Amino acid sequence: HQFTVVMKFGETNSEIVFLQDALKHEGVFPTNISSTGYYGSITATAVEKFQTKYGLPVRGKVVEGVTLDKLNNL
Repeated sequence: HQFTVVMKFGETNSEIVFLQDALKHEGVFPTNISSTGYYGSITATAVEKFQTKYGLPVRGKVVEGVTLDKLNNL
């Protein structure tokens, strides 16, 4: 899946389902929690872990720029 849109805390959409699935694959999103498409605190924490893992700027409440690039190049 190619990520092309900025995703932010509080949003709900189908792109966030793909984000949550990708974060599960990376081992930073709990696999026992459904990928609902809601960008809440669990997703924000997982994004922070992903960003930390790859040395990206840690901005857990928004997925944009280099974080999108990294997701597209896993």
